Amino acid sequence: MRIRIASQNVSPYSQLAGWPANQLQKARVFVFCAGSCFCATVCLWSSPQNAIARVSGMPHTPTLERLNQIEVFALDLDGTLYLGGEIFPFTLAFLAKLRELGKRYVFITNNSAYNQQDYLNKLSRLKIAATLEDIYTSGRATITYLLQHGGPQPIFLLGTDSLHEQFRQAGFETVAQKPEYVVLGFDLTFTWQKFDAACRFIRRGATFIATHPDKNCPAPGQDLLPDCGALTAAFEAATGVTPLVIGKPEPFIYRDIMQRFSIQPHQLAMVGDRLETDIAAGPKNGLFTILVMTGVTSRDELQKSTLQPDLVLDKCVDVIPLLTKN
Repeated sequence: MRIRIASQNVSPYSQLAGWPANQLQKARVFVFCAGSCFCATVCLWSSPQNAIARVSGMPHTPTLERLNQIEVFALDLDGTLYLGGEIFPFTLAFLAKLRELGKRYVFITNNSAYNQQDYLNKLSRLKIAATLEDIYTSGRATITYLLQHGGPQPIFLLGTDSLHEQFRQAGFETVAQKPEYVVLGFDLTFTWQKFDAACRFIRRGATFIATHPDKNCPAPGQDLLPDCGALTAAFEAATGVTPLVIGKPEPFIYRDIMQRFSIQPHQLAMVGDRLETDIAAGPKNGLFTILVMTGVTSRDELQKSTLQPDLVLDKCVDVIPLLTKN
């Protein structure tokens, strides 16, 4: 084993990542072992109270090669680019650097409470440039799936007003009394009456679809809220029917993205903060996965999980030094 340490100017990286450059010293450690090169960037806080080293591990050569095959980054929103209504200080620089490197990106979320226009408005408020086509929601993916399987058919939709509006704009009747599909999304006005009616439709043969599998979702200033996956379990218990799930980590959204950009799975990376949706998309779809530690997943949860990402980063911007320009 050979170890080589090379000093490096910290300023460009510290400015990009939001680190105080005057408090950091940085060295690159190259470890040569068994024919492979492992590289770690070590940032030492100079203040005595922060004597613990920050280590941002760079992956070995095969992982770097896979990373630099990526053409498009699918970026989760809440917990990755912002938290609640607050954008992370490094997000705009991160997106600018991706563009500078010739990388393309889209925004992807399982939250079906809001439609594409809602998310476009939010991104605009946060100064994140985007178009409607750049925003992939589980609601949008569900509509795409239904349009590809028979067109606008009568459905019984359980969801927010925004989700109902999105489906109506696509030509669907959303409160049909003889539906071909029961579509379950995030529904803040869920009632026993809705539950009973939907169960009856499913028992009579309507196809059961869930927009996404998340059991809970974070709410600013509150504890977790029950999400679509929690209601799905109740429907399964009442009807004995397992739904077709559309959102992450299932393939439907990713197929739409790959078709749009004419890319293969190994050219698409999923960047997010949830193991069971963002990272699970890797083995299910052949994607490169990057877990960021700015959201719901803790280090302890990561260590205990059978779902392991290809790359773990403190924050999304930390991928920039690992990328080569297209």
